[in-house]
Amino acid sequence: MARVLPRDVYNAIDASFAWTRDFRSQMANRENSRSYGPSMVPGIVRLAQSIPEELLVLSSEEGARFVLSLSALEQAVLQNQSHGNVFTWPMLTDNMDCLVVVKEALHKCPEEAPSKINEGPIVHTGFGLS
Repeated sequence: MARVLPRDVYNAIDASFAWTRDFRSQMANRENSRSYGPSMVPGIVRLAQSIPEELLVLSSEEGARFVLSLSALEQAVLQNQSHGNVFTWPMLTDNMDCLVVVKEALHKCPEEAPSKINEGPIVHTGFGLS
């Protein structure tokens, strides 16, 4: 399988769940997608988990929300399987849809790993160079 990039997963979410573009005004469309959500979400989660870690450049808060959202999506699919056709789109405690959180986080990620050349401590030489 080819390397999975953040934009690949972002595009898969956007193509499959158009309501994620503006989910607050698209609540009816979001609810209508409950019928195919359980069959699509596992693939979305699997793709997201296949993104190389060096491309998941997120703040600690964004990273936590990303992981929590992926876990909540997985749990929603499992609950649907065990309770029979009762899929509900999970939300975080701030009422943000978990699929939207994943999509927005991926939109912030680079397509290439950041350069390691400029990493490390800044050394002041006293000559105006750092």
